Amino acid sequence: MKRIVLFLSLYIVLIPTLVARPQKSITATLSLQPSSDITIVVFTNLFSFDLKHTGNILNEPIDADIVVNTNKAKVAHEPLALTIKKFKSDNKMAQRDFYKLLNADVYPEMFLEVEDLTYTQENGVYEGEVLIDITISDIKRGYKIPIEATIENNILKAKAKKKLSIRDFNLEPPTALMGMIKVSEWIEINLDIESIIDIN
Repeated sequence: MKRIVLFLSLYIVLIPTLVARPQKSITATLSLQPSSDITIVVFTNLFSFDLKHTGNILNEPIDADIVVNTNKAKVAHEPLALTIKKFKSDNKMAQRDFYKLLNADVYPEMFLEVEDLTYTQENGVYEGEVLIDITISDIKRGYKIPIEATIENNILKAKAKKKLSIRDFNLEPPTALMGMIKVSEWIEINLDIESIIDIN
């Protein structure tokens, strides 16, 4: 889910600049740094495994039109696509089964659309909750996702974590080894990013 956190953090990073005004509209550009990574944790009855996307997560910077009003924000952007098979695991069998679970051959991308954000600030730390639509296997669902961020000298560091059920997308948890391994319906998304923000 590489681009969820990008727009969540894009909201938060603009708060210090815009909060003094009752309403402000701006355009901003975000450039993700190579130190960033996004991890999907999959659970089973016996173990868990990670699928991680690191390094060059974005091919180019992201532009967004943002309206901030007091402690809320809205954003307009093109639909964002995340390629499922860019997530890799040391467990190749589990990686293959994860691609199969999400129908990656038929629906190779998941799509993300940010709606709005509410936030608070204390001691230089911004905490917020974003409403975002996620589309997997052509099924769209809305989630509220918490995020925490700090910014210094236009460098943003942000973390976010969210558990969601694959059943929300009409997907059934698979089994393996004649039913001995049962995959949970729950997966966890962990985002840890560093990015440069440019307000146009």
